[in-house]
This record gives sequence, C-alpha cells and structure tokens, in this order.
Amino acid sequence: MARVIWTDPALTELEAAADYIARDTPRQANLLVRRAFRATDQLAAFPQQGRVVPEIGDESVRELILNPYRIVYVLRGPEVEVILVHHSARPLRTEDLPADI
Repeated sequence: MARVIWTDPALTELEAAADYIARDTPRQANLLVRRAFRATDQLAAFPQQGRVVPEIGDESVRELILNPYRIVYVLRGPEVEVILVHHSARPLRTEDLPADI
C-alpha cells in the first residue's frame, strides 16, 4: 500500500480552484475538494491507476482527470506525491512542475 502525500503547492492550487468556484457555487467547490481527496485516496491501493502525463512521457509522472482539472502525481517508491492541480484549459508546461521531475 502506497502512502499518498499532497505537496503544499498542490494543496494551494486546489484551494485556489475551490475559492474561484465558490464565488458562484460553494456547493460545487466543496464537491471538487471532496472528489480530489477521494480520487487520490484510491492511489494508496492503486498508484498506477492514472494515465502517464502525455507532455512528460515518464511512467512515474501520472495524472487523474477530474474535469476540468488534472491532478498530477509522481510515484516515488512507496509514496505517491501529488504535485499539481492544473486546469485542463491551460497548457501544461514543464515550468509548472517541480524541478526534480
């Protein structure tokens, strides 16, 4: 069983997305946060369930899609590190990712 770790930048991005959505629909913002944590909790048992991030092409860098967001994570031995919550309308750039990817 893998241990799922959310990085501070990923949590900050999720919070910013929820704050933006909450301006119009607080209920949807709450739902986004719950769905994000529920989806990443499943990574403990199934760390490779997400697809490989196409822009990166590295088997250890994967993503879950929670439309319209991409939750990007890295497999690091016995840990799954959630590194990014990214709106899919924006292109994913390598500058958006941590330097050690």
